[in-house]
Amino acid sequence: MVHVPMGPDEVYDDETAAELEGVLLVGDDFGGYCEAYNTTKDWEFGFVDDCGVFETHAPEFESFVGFLASRFGAQPPKE
Repeated sequence: MVHVPMGPDEVYDDETAAELEGVLLVGDDFGGYCEAYNTTKDWEFGFVDDCGVFETHAPEFESFVGFLASRFGAQPPKE
């Protein structure tokens, strides 16, 4: 599910949310993983795993649009 950007404090417990400061969640697979941007690392695109740890998608996906395009068989727009 793609959703409006939200802070980790809206999803995770206080301790996990504190570890994810600067992360914006933009999607959820309802299986324990959330797609996210880390604003403290130049808006690096990645995901928060089921343990509440941010991991990057780079270099495979540079953006959320590229990630969605790969999942649905479309080509990402030229930048």
